[in-house]
Amino acid sequence: MQQRRIQGYRHTCYSFKTEMDGLNSRYLSYCALTDDIPGYSQTGRVLAVRGRLITLDAELEWGTGTHLLALRKPDGTLSWLYTATPTDSATVVTIDSHLDFTPTLDGSMEPPLYMFGQAERWSHPALITDIKPSGTERVSMTAVNYDERVYADDDNSPG
Repeated sequence: MQQRRIQGYRHTCYSFKTEMDGLNSRYLSYCALTDDIPGYSQTGRVLAVRGRLITLDAELEWGTGTHLLALRKPDGTLSWLYTATPTDSATVVTIDSHLDFTPTLDGSMEPPLYMFGQAERWSHPALITDIKPSGTERVSMTAVNYDERVYADDDNSPG
């Protein structure tokens, strides 16, 4: 049944290039992809962190409902998905818990990158299907959309 569901629900293929931290992924690793389509996620760099207050490099566009902030750790992996709430400043958000890493913001390395958006539309969930190093600084990757319906029969008895 899972193979039939894969045929029915995994239609979208993605191709993209990223930095060498793309090598953190493996075959069928879950990945949250963003794009520049209006109404989806916003991305950028973290400028400062004071407790649960995160200062970003751009003004955020807030919609209705719950908003999420995802941060990239120095090793390129996803930190966590934090629930974000606005503050008086358009570039500062409050997150629901403390970071699970200590960001380096002194210029000695790239600052953390963020993805921000409404809970239902902050990213395109995907599974990595191919990883190819391209030179010494880039990685070419392909992925297919993730759809939880693929696994709907996993706990059922054969019938």
